[in-house]
Amino acid sequence: MFEKIIGIILAAGKSKRFGNEDKLLQDLDGKPVIYYSLLTFEEIDEISSILLVSDRKKLELLRDLIEKWRFKKVENIIEGGEERQDSVYNALKFISSCDFVLIHDSARPLVSKNLIKKLIMEGKEKKVVITGIPVKDTIKLINTDGKVERTLPRDKLWQIQTPQFFEFSLILSAYEKAMTERFYGTDDSVLVERLGIPVYIIEGEPWNIKITTKDDLELIKCLIRKKN
Repeated sequence: MFEKIIGIILAAGKSKRFGNEDKLLQDLDGKPVIYYSLLTFEEIDEISSILLVSDRKKLELLRDLIEKWRFKKVENIIEGGEERQDSVYNALKFISSCDFVLIHDSARPLVSKNLIKKLIMEGKEKKVVITGIPVKDTIKLINTDGKVERTLPRDKLWQIQTPQFFEFSLILSAYEKAMTERFYGTDDSVLVERLGIPVYIIEGEPWNIKITTKDDLELIKCLIRKKN
């Protein structure tokens, strides 16, 4: 049976920690950063369509670029909100019907097709599956005075990535509850956790780095040069 999967790619961030420049428009091996996530989602057969969420300033520019790049799966470019959660909610409200959604930050340009395909396969069975990598370093809980309160058990800690995969009805319900209660989480899956629904995780990829600072961008450029 055909199951409709929509990819939601987020590009509405303010790039505050990157400086005054838009990190998604920075050159990365001849193309802007945002190009790479779009291309990866475009080339995955299981994904029916893509919703790109952007801030108002980039809407027209991105429409022109999508046309230039000839991406056929980008169904619409939606204006984002004040926070990341508002932007995702705008995209979810736009969807009339589908079975599953994949939510991804376009600031992670090196996500692989293999990881997304594995996520889809697991997600169809388990309904909510996210990606992440086990923490390697010792993690300590610090109070506001800079004093160590305790050392956290590293074997149970994971660093979470995107994309994240959800049954559409579940993530929509989770978002509606969160927005009604004015709860804002640091990722999408925490909203599902609040419903008491199991969230599963598969191991992501160490090179699926999120560009937050200019150092992150330089690291990704090094990874691409090494790969080429």
